[in-house]
Amino acid sequence: MSKTGKDFSPTGNRKEYSRGSTIMKQGQLTTAFHTIVSGQVDILVGFDTRVRLATLGPGEFFGEMACLTGDPVSATVVATSAVTTIEMDKDGLLKLMDSDEEIRHQLIAALVNRVRQTNIRVEQEGLRAQVMSQVICREGELRYGELVGQSEAIKNTRAVIRQLGADLTPVAVTGEPGSGKRHIAARLHYESPRRDAALLFINGLEFTFDLWNMQIKAALGGTVVLDRADNLPPETIQKLLTEPQDTKIVITGAALPDLPGLLQLTVPPLRDRKEDIPALARFFLQRANVAEPLQTLTPDALRRLTAYPYLAGNVNELFHALEQALVLAAGMPIQTEHLRLGRYKKPGGRPLIGLALGGGAVRGTAHVGVLKVLEQEGIPIDLIAGSSVGSLVGGIYASGMTVNEMEKRMPSVRWSNLVRPVWPRLALCENSRMGPWLEQQTGCKDFAELNIPFACVAADSLTGEAVILRSGCLATAIRASTAIPLIMAPVHHQGRTLVDGGVIHRVPAALARSMGADLVIAVDVARPAQTKSPPRHLLDALFAVLDTMSLHLVEDDLEWADIILRPSAPVSGYSFENAPAFFSLGEKVTRENIGQIRRRIAELAEEMA
Repeated sequence: MSKTGKDFSPTGNRKEYSRGSTIMKQGQLTTAFHTIVSGQVDILVGFDTRVRLATLGPGEFFGEMACLTGDPVSATVVATSAVTTIEMDKDGLLKLMDSDEEIRHQLIAALVNRVRQTNIRVEQEGLRAQVMSQVICREGELRYGELVGQSEAIKNTRAVIRQLGADLTPVAVTGEPGSGKRHIAARLHYESPRRDAALLFINGLEFTFDLWNMQIKAALGGTVVLDRADNLPPETIQKLLTEPQDTKIVITGAALPDLPGLLQLTVPPLRDRKEDIPALARFFLQRANVAEPLQTLTPDALRRLTAYPYLAGNVNELFHALEQALVLAAGMPIQTEHLRLGRYKKPGGRPLIGLALGGGAVRGTAHVGVLKVLEQEGIPIDLIAGSSVGSLVGGIYASGMTVNEMEKRMPSVRWSNLVRPVWPRLALCENSRMGPWLEQQTGCKDFAELNIPFACVAADSLTGEAVILRSGCLATAIRASTAIPLIMAPVHHQGRTLVDGGVIHRVPAALARSMGADLVIAVDVARPAQTKSPPRHLLDALFAVLDTMSLHLVEDDLEWADIILRPSAPVSGYSFENAPAFFSLGEKVTRENIGQIRRRIAELAEEMA
């Protein structure tokens, strides 16, 4: 493509092209040689992204290389105005070159110059691409910076990232939604020898093998992250891992199969590293250009943020809550009333109602009376969170057992149905008998079989952390949540040693909120202080100690509740024979508060209208 040194009028076919027309297409096979009579054309190379090599006008020509060699056209030619050309084939071009030595030399010189200019432009574009790649790499590393937090879990995760990023061994990053799986996948790239190469992401919901192969080639020497890989069959993942390549593969998901050659890295949920929450809050507020983050967040607001379970979104949920709080605070310090933690309420829906059923030994049978009145009044129960005996009653009800059946069966329960003495005396008893009894009552073996979403709280006996149980074996989870310390032996479940959740969260209202409840009805069955009498025996003394231990915790729990029911009375809470009296107490207190419950539901419904 060039211009001759003197005017000449080759013989051939006259062609007319409108503005925007594609005269030649890169990769096309053609023997046409064009000389421009009038108008202009752009010479473009590339497919998805095109680079303009030159603009040609009257007296200039294009198509000579393909015409002479028979190779595919090396560039696309597009008319940028109305264009007229003289088109000739290979024979016509050769005759023209034979007829005029000067024209022949000019054409040869033009061919050499075109190749030289093309090589220069390609080199320039290569350098440009390299610079852009470096810029993108630096921006990506800033976006996925160092993991924030000083908990042991985060410190260990940083160490594992450095170890697993060192070679090309595939890594699976698992964890709850919003816990930082994508961030950790990026850190596996940026803390590795491949950090200057490409980091590319593929969504498992959009996966195809063609897309995968294209990304693997594009990221050669770098890293490809397959997000949401738990949406793919294990055999597909296995095939990806067994194909040889020079690219690091990282896959993420809530849970992924344990496949040969796949290293596992599990991201702990935010509730298991609460000491990181202040640092994460400070990081977000700094990113939001808040001048003094620590002064912006009041101690009560920070305490509330730290107490929340974040079941729906972990770190992302924390950031969203702070983002909303900044708007609501309008430049003032963020108070607890500015925090909107919980489900995003969709306009037009109805409020979701959650029950938080607390602990208190046999006093917890009052929960049955609460459930009875709510059913009779047509109040829907969308989810249940339970602690200690609240997990037992809540789990049975969530399985589908009716209130009438519970009223018939519970008074006949004896402690011998649930526990047995143990030796050596690490505890007075253990509750393994409760497992078969629960399965007989509920007919359910797994949380996934329940009619109503349900979760329960236990406590890690080694660390003192709250442990939320909402998957796996239902009976074992309830056993763990009801394993009263000193009285019952701890329960080993999901790799932890667990005891009664009531020692940490006597009434799990925050858990109900985090599960998605718009309205939380909390039921606290603790015995009022004024009804307490001196202990009559060892069990009485132990229960009294546990009641006292949980007193200072329950007020923090109940901050998350909209309605608080307290069906308590001076009746022995250690004999199931007293269950009918507690049924009545539960009914009584619920009927007394049914008007308040209805008003609050109506207020929420109006907000969502």
